[in-house]
Amino acid sequence: YDPSRLTVYVVDELRRYRTTDREFARLLMERRDVTASTEIICDSASEKPIADLRAEGLRATGALKGPGSIEAGIRWLRTRRRIVIDPTRTPETAREFQRYEHEKNRSGEYVEGYPDRDNHAIDAVRYALNRVWLRKDR
Repeated sequence: YDPSRLTVYVVDELRRYRTTDREFARLLMERRDVTASTEIICDSASEKPIADLRAEGLRATGALKGPGSIEAGIRWLRTRRRIVIDPTRTPETAREFQRYEHEKNRSGEYVEGYPDRDNHAIDAVRYALNRVWLRKDR
């Protein structure tokens, strides 16, 4: 994140389905930019994955979340001047950001709030930056 330009950059992703926490830790540690001192900010809904990553030697911590955090995080992202996503290096993230939109009711009108589905990459970006967007002087 470049606060002087109000720009978020997404330049890498690691996405796996049905992978154990231990295997995911190994995949993370194989990356040249991840070391034992790299902070990995995880979904804090469950302590088990965080504990498992820590047991594998990673510095995992839970994202700060609470009531309204989805809306607040997405609202913060929407107020950035730019969100730059490298579609070659992060195709799933690019696809998800392009497709994410408000839900519609049966009449085809948009409803208030943000859907909490098909947003894994968006959540990952919110988690990675939540200490930034939660600051009062951001």
